[in-house]
Amino acid sequence: MPKYYVFRVSDNAPNAVAYKPQIFREITEGKLRQGKCGAIPLINRNGGIVTANQWRQRARNLWDFGKRTYPSLGLMLEIQPDDRLIVPTLDADGGSDGFVVATAREAPANANRRRRCYFHNGHAHFVSVDPNSVEQYQNGEFQGLARSMRAYRFPVQRIVNGNLTGQINDLQPDDNRWQIPNFDPNAAAAGREMISQQIAARRGQGAFRRKVLQAYGLRCALSGADAVEAL
Repeated sequence: MPKYYVFRVSDNAPNAVAYKPQIFREITEGKLRQGKCGAIPLINRNGGIVTANQWRQRARNLWDFGKRTYPSLGLMLEIQPDDRLIVPTLDADGGSDGFVVATAREAPANANRRRRCYFHNGHAHFVSVDPNSVEQYQNGEFQGLARSMRAYRFPVQRIVNGNLTGQINDLQPDDNRWQIPNFDPNAAAAGREMISQQIAARRGQGAFRRKVLQAYGLRCALSGADAVEAL
């Protein structure tokens, strides 16, 4: 089963307006950095994990910051291919009106000191992302989900809320749901399976609806009405 991780992108940093577009662009290029916490590598020259004390010492005047941040950054080393990565308060324009969901993949073979999905380039921490998996959602249609994501305050944090991970997973269309097998209508067991598959396929239509809504800016293509619930 995949794990789910939230990567915070600070809204309070002085350069957040300029920094967020870069984060979004990098995600679409296949890498997700952990914000400004990427000043000191987590992996040493021998490929081992830098200890908390070493990392804090290297932080020098950022000691307090390092003490709070190191355990959170360490989660980046645990991320495996197919784990889910969520970036709240980030939209395609580099603003704060949406959130991004993507899937981790194996780090490139030429990446510096890779550790499964983790690598660093210079002094920046990255998790390798499948660019084909990147999906961006508007807060307006998912206010409750967006609010839940904003509750995660650490630079990197694993989601342990099963209800929340279920909602995130439901955002993604599953092509297998559309593969309805042949069945014998005289066989009760097969009939029950067929009913189950049809219900799953109907649920999959929600992802298509969301894509159409996003394509038209959450407005009716004919009237321009923006009452999403009625569209």
